[in-house]
Amino acid sequence: MAFFLATLCSCLRPEDVFPVHLEIFPAEIRDAAAGEVNMLLVRISAASPLLDPNRRFPLEVECPGARIHVVPATLPLGEVGEIHLVPHAVTAGTTLDITVCSHSWMPPAVAQLHATSRVTHRDELVRDASAVRDVFTHWLEETHPELGVSSATSWSAIPVRTHRLVVTHCLFLSEDWEMAVWWHVTMPPHDWARMYLRRRFHESSPTLAAEIRSMLEGAAPVALHVTPELIR
Repeated sequence: MAFFLATLCSCLRPEDVFPVHLEIFPAEIRDAAAGEVNMLLVRISAASPLLDPNRRFPLEVECPGARIHVVPATLPLGEVGEIHLVPHAVTAGTTLDITVCSHSWMPPAVAQLHATSRVTHRDELVRDASAVRDVFTHWLEETHPELGVSSATSWSAIPVRTHRLVVTHCLFLSEDWEMAVWWHVTMPPHDWARMYLRRRFHESSPTLAAEIRSMLEGAAPVALHVTPELIR
């Protein structure tokens, strides 16, 4: 019996004993501006409770035509990592294929970036986006102090969907949060602005959202129903 069990165990692959799944999302970014960070999320989940919950998995990313930065380099089971991809200028107008691997016995995850031209109005876009962000930040500080988002929070800006008209988009990253803001560039009362928050490295989708129904009329933010879509 012992010989039979030993033989059986030697024939089993790790994925047979501890089924794991490597996910990447979104699977496609359609407006990946050259020279800007384009962020994908990655998560490793396990179907078996027997797998060590403290185990960390290495991440290897291939994306010819882009500069790559992975945070963190090794991913705890069930946590969410970030893949920051910056397409080179020469890739504009082409599609970049992304492959994410961990262990050899784990099927890779794949995604695509459709590289577009550089942002020509970056400073103006980030300035306007920061003004929208600050209104939501003040509201968060007053209504959700438990989140730790305040006027003292330091953010880095990532313009996204930069070639779309009418609605402008921008991401902001702090140490703990991803905030997306997007707003309708028009006159009152249709000049709405919206935002969501995602807790970095723990959540794969937004958990809080809000709307300003008219920026120029000075409307106060109100909570919105949260949808799982990521702004990319």
